[in-house]
Amino acid sequence: ITDYNVKLNKFGYSNSEKKKNSIAPQFDNAREFDAFAAPVNKGGEYIPEEERTEGGKWGFILPTGEVWIDFIYDSVESFSEGRAFVSKDGEEFYIDVYGNRIVE
Repeated sequence: ITDYNVKLNKFGYSNSEKKKNSIAPQFDNAREFDAFAAPVNKGGEYIPEEERTEGGKWGFILPTGEVWIDFIYDSVESFSEGRAFVSKDGEEFYIDVYGNRIVE
């Protein structure tokens, strides 16, 4: 479950069963985990009133908090059927679960 810390203005993840942070608040935005990874933002500015993040870069983390796909994307969507839609430097494309560009 994503957890927004108002004091820190950062996102993390809490484990509802343990009632404590499983990944400490450290991201400028974070979305829910799909089957194995979650999209997170670093370096952006979260605007609570609009529930969006401006700037920064997006990447993906594992449930352990380990970075799976580095923070190099301008925007990302969650993985679905083994691929995620991303944008980088004005280009939009799909990547596989390893961060490789999918050529269609």
